[in-house]
Order: sequence, then C-alpha cells, then structure tokens
Amino acid sequence: MRLSKKPARVDDSAYVPERLEPYVMESPDVDESAVAALPPAEAEVLDELMQRAVLLLAVMPRNQRRETIEETVSPYDLVRGRRAIDALIDSGQVAVDEAGRLRLLR
Repeated sequence: MRLSKKPARVDDSAYVPERLEPYVMESPDVDESAVAALPPAEAEVLDELMQRAVLLLAVMPRNQRRETIEETVSPYDLVRGRRAIDALIDSGQVAVDEAGRLRLLR
C-alpha cells in the first residue's frame, strides 16, 4: 500500500503577516482619541468582538462581570475586549451597573 502525499498548498503560507496583523497586541496605554479613527481592519475586529460579546450576554446567565466578558471575548488582547465592551455601552446595547455587571438592553 502506497500512501500519496498531498502537495503543499502555496496559499497556506501566503500573506501571513497581513493575516496576523489584527492579532498583534497593542500597548495598554492607547490614546482613546486614536480609537475613534480605527483603520478598517481594526474596525472589523472590533465589530466582530462586539458581536461575540452580545451573543455571550444573550446565552450566558445574567449579570456577568464585565471583566469576564472582556476576557472571554478577547483573551489575548484585553485592551480590544475593553474597547468592544465600551463600544457596546456607548451604543446603548449593553448597560453596566455600579458593581461592574453587564446586562443586555436590546
């Protein structure tokens, strides 16, 4: 019995830096005014994180801690997780109480 080897696909390794760019960690001292003018790739990542957070809040038990959702949505870049939750709060989709627990409004 002869095993045939699959030929390596060239496109598997093409554009690796470009594909990994959204996952590069930023410094924690990001200026908040710079967040408003996000590049398109970063805006897409933030939008996806926001959608994940809304889904988590919809299916998880109520009154989840903000830190729990931030860490679950973006475990390797907590700044992005914080930005996503801040954007949801600013948009009125999510509310946070004085104890730091989130609840879905819509």
